[in-house]
Amino acid sequence: LKEKVENHRKKGLDLQSVERDYEVLKRESKRLEERINEISEKIGEIGMKKRQLEGILVRIEELEKSAEKISEDLEMMKSLSRLLQADRFDDFVFRRYMESVLEIANHNLGLITGGKFELIPGDGTNPFEVVREGVRMPINSLSGGEKTLIALMLAMGMSEALVGNVEMMLIDEGFAALDAENRAKVAEILKNLEILNRVIVFITHFEDLKDVFDRKLVMREGVLSFG
Repeated sequence: LKEKVENHRKKGLDLQSVERDYEVLKRESKRLEERINEISEKIGEIGMKKRQLEGILVRIEELEKSAEKISEDLEMMKSLSRLLQADRFDDFVFRRYMESVLEIANHNLGLITGGKFELIPGDGTNPFEVVREGVRMPINSLSGGEKTLIALMLAMGMSEALVGNVEMMLIDEGFAALDAENRAKVAEILKNLEILNRVIVFITHFEDLKDVFDRKLVMREGVLSFG
């Protein structure tokens, strides 16, 4: 302003002209200040809307995750509904049960035979098939002792699949129909089950089997003694 007054003075302008210029500059300054305030308010509004939009985006992400979970739950309910149909539920339960039975039986078979035998799910006609040393074998092609071993492992698998770990098995005259040779094979198989850390109680009336086992209880005429 001083410079303008000095310029006016140098040019010989009067004081009234200077005052008019000053008023013009003052009004312009006030207008600029008001404009700056308006812009600041706009910036504040934009910042608030930005925060609102960010909140909306977070909510949208949460809703998308909820929608995905609802969709997964719906698919599960549809699958369960299909399984619960009368013609499918029994089959589903049986398959799951047999999976557990075969898993347990294979574990025990592996310990006893060193992995020689494996039981796999059947093709629908039979609940399982036998694999011996990597080759599928018909049940009828197995020896009597092999059939007995597999039957025992399946029996243990069925029991443990239902009630958990079975620490003792009681076999009461389970092989009375076998001849002497096959009875001896069965007895040897039962003796080998000790590797599974199970207590096997075998009840029999055949004298030829008593020498196979190390620990015996003998019942004669109502008297129990250690054999």
